[in-house]
Amino acid sequence: MRDFVDKVWLKNRAVVSDGFKESLDYIATRLPLNIYEYDSGTNIFDWTVPQKWNLKEAYIEVDGERILDAESNPLAVMIGSASVDEEMELSELFNHVFVDNNKPFSIPYVYEHYNDGTKWGFCMSQHMTQQLMPMVQKKFRVVIDAEHVDGKMHVGEYVHRGESPKSIVLMAHLDHPAQVQDGLSGCAVLLDFAQNIIQQMKDNYYTYRVLFVPETLGSLAYLSSFPKRQDDIKFGCFFEMMGVPNQPLVIQDAFESDTEIAHAFHTAIVDVTGNDEKIQPYRSVVVNDDCVFNAPGIEIPMIGISRSASRDIIQSSHFDGYHTSADDVTNISWENMYQSLSVLIYAVNILETNRLVKRNYKGIPQLSKHGLWISRAQDPILNARSKDIVDMLRKDVTLLDIARATGVKFHATAEFVAAMEAKGLVKTRRAVIDRGRIIGAK
Repeated sequence: MRDFVDKVWLKNRAVVSDGFKESLDYIATRLPLNIYEYDSGTNIFDWTVPQKWNLKEAYIEVDGERILDAESNPLAVMIGSASVDEEMELSELFNHVFVDNNKPFSIPYVYEHYNDGTKWGFCMSQHMTQQLMPMVQKKFRVVIDAEHVDGKMHVGEYVHRGESPKSIVLMAHLDHPAQVQDGLSGCAVLLDFAQNIIQQMKDNYYTYRVLFVPETLGSLAYLSSFPKRQDDIKFGCFFEMMGVPNQPLVIQDAFESDTEIAHAFHTAIVDVTGNDEKIQPYRSVVVNDDCVFNAPGIEIPMIGISRSASRDIIQSSHFDGYHTSADDVTNISWENMYQSLSVLIYAVNILETNRLVKRNYKGIPQLSKHGLWISRAQDPILNARSKDIVDMLRKDVTLLDIARATGVKFHATAEFVAAMEAKGLVKTRRAVIDRGRIIGAK
């Protein structure tokens, strides 16, 4: 994961840019990717692919001394800025400078993907603008050499086929230059998962589609390109802010709540991390590409998983440094990154092994007769909850339902039910999913 982040985080990964394609090409050296191209000017639903924006150089000089240079940090220039080459006074320069007054020592991330070619701007910390105030009488040489030209937007997809064409989409956005938690951390976790876990999976039931996209427009482009594929996508999960220090993983629900994927990831978080925070409502934590898949007319249940501190999108405060230069490689917990990966592995295992359980007995089976009695010394939780499991089987339920209701970890639940099935007490079948919900078995 670290190599990937170090390699691409400072690339100028605008929505349509050479830096985005270079980052996708790097992923393609580690995974067999399908890379889809969309020309500038292409209409995608109600959107249009913008021109390619590449920044050649940008700087500010005073008295021949360079006081700001975008080569050290691409955030120093508004993403999508037009070109400029002028001398001006400080008051005029400040009309084109963006700051974040709430984070005085950080450079804000500002973007204009649909710039008409006339708006230009620099981004500075509030602290830097204050340092310039004594120079109010001086002239500033201001240079932004950028190009807006027709190009191609790119979307990357890795596919690992299963027994069924029914697909699970796992995705993150690859744009946002010089931002690590916001987007890139999700790509890093998915790249590691796809390269080291999915590629080794055999006899998997679901087909897995891992997407690396430009935010929003990339998802729309992918969905518009494969309208028939939408019927095969059962549900999905969007990943970002995977390594925020000292913040737990949180799930944002799909538009349609109570889906198997939301329950699977929530159970995985509880079993792996011990954190039992409830699933948050749709669009209450982060508004991102999961909302594209949930949107009207598409309506594919997709949850979002992140370490955002926000529980109210109107008063959003995702993490310290969000959308500023403080979202860099020094502000990442690698322990949390690998914990996020462990949760993903666990959740996918749940989705692969979840079964509908049908009872074959009446009354209360004598567990000891079947060698199924669990003593308190063996497992105090299963000892207390095994009768609850037996009692739940008055109707058909899934392994995941049982684990969530009893508090027994999913794998322990699955092992106990497998032992019951070996004794003929129950029969398990794969559940049939429709729009994220279990509707039957086969």
